[in-house]
Amino acid sequence: MIIYEWILRIKEKRKQKQEIKIKQKFSFLIDIIVENKKSTDQKIQALYECVQNNKAGIIHELVAVNESIKKIDNNIKKLQLDINDDKTISQENIQELKKLFVENSIDIKETINSVIAKVEQINKTWLEREKQLENNLLIKSEMITSRIEDVKMLIKLLAVNELIDQIDIAAIDKQIR
Repeated sequence: MIIYEWILRIKEKRKQKQEIKIKQKFSFLIDIIVENKKSTDQKIQALYECVQNNKAGIIHELVAVNESIKKIDNNIKKLQLDINDDKTISQENIQELKKLFVENSIDIKETINSVIAKVEQINKTWLEREKQLENNLLIKSEMITSRIEDVKMLIKLLAVNELIDQIDIAAIDKQIR
């Protein structure tokens, strides 16, 4: 009887150790998942900030385009007033109008090209970050899958150990009787 109780105590201690190991594995797995989520959230936030910064730059450029267009409108209105006052269109007014239009259209083209360049840079940055996030998530997913497989294997080993313990106890029980 003493041997049987001793075997039961050993079995219980072994079971407790195995349960602690399983809990540690699951705890480690949960820590990895939480860390991966934090890391992913930080990368998404950085990407969002990058887009916001570029968005602010684009808005600034679009405001500049709008200002250039207003400048053209004001100059055309001014020339129209001058023309209306003179009642005659002078060659000088036409040349001034052409000059202003050319200058402002060059400004607008440069600003629009700048906006296009910023949009292309945002797209490029977005695609690079998206690809990087996908790669990181794939790596983290593989790590988690590996850990889950480890835990599954550990659970199978626990079941096998439990079965062996039951067989050992049954054999000892037979010998005692």
